[in-house]
Amino acid sequence: SLLYRSAYGVEGLQFENDVTVSGVHSVRIDGWEASEIDDDEVLISFAGFAELEMDGYIEKYEYDMDEHEELYISDPDWNEWVMAVSQTIETPIKVDIVYSKLAGCVAGRLVALVDEIEIY
Repeated sequence: SLLYRSAYGVEGLQFENDVTVSGVHSVRIDGWEASEIDDDEVLISFAGFAELEMDGYIEKYEYDMDEHEELYISDPDWNEWVMAVSQTIETPIKVDIVYSKLAGCVAGRLVALVDEIEIY
């Protein structure tokens, strides 16, 4: 799931520290493919884009040094050094689903933010 996912950052954000997905506004699937893993399991991969609301922090001096028109400041005094901010971005995603034919259900899934800077 994307909601409440944490990362160190995502390309396109105006802040690059710890970020959290606080909202999923839309998802667009542009293509998919399926392949058999073995006699029982099928891997179904989807690629597309998601419009996400990302929450994080920006240092006050950095905010003052540049224009940040796309940022929403949720707490200008989160602490002495940083502000809590959010930004809506459209970013590529990839979804992999493993389907078990024998069990008739999803056996596993992975949702990846393609432009994620660092996963933890």
